[in-house]
Amino acid sequence: MSSIIELIMDEPNQLKCLFVNTLNSSDKCNFTQSIDDCGYDGMIYDFTHLVYCDIGDEYRAASLVVLFAILLFLFLSMGVVADEFLCPALLTISKTLRLPDNIAGVTFLAFGNGSPDIFSALSGVSQDKPQLIFSGLFG
Repeated sequence: MSSIIELIMDEPNQLKCLFVNTLNSSDKCNFTQSIDDCGYDGMIYDFTHLVYCDIGDEYRAASLVVLFAILLFLFLSMGVVADEFLCPALLTISKTLRLPDNIAGVTFLAFGNGSPDIFSALSGVSQDKPQLIFSGLFG
């Protein structure tokens, strides 16, 4: 454990957030706050801080169960939204274009698969970055 603390002092960029599980419970919060790999990376909420700083070790299992329940709720919500809003819209489009069901499915699958490439190319055009356009389209 002292070697990890020495690494924190000497080279904090070399450590990974995975090492937090090797520390005592009293050191975990300070470790996650001082290591860049454990940092807040644009998420809506900093769950690393929640698990290691706000919730103690005695409630860790319960907190993970609650977080997985929230994750399950989000996936179910996404499925309901797709079922209630996306599928009827795709059905209306395919009926308007008079496409058979199998052709419409393959067409929408191809559009959905290629849409990230199209949006990254449009983003490169609007930002005047040709390298983003070529890397998005040609890999």
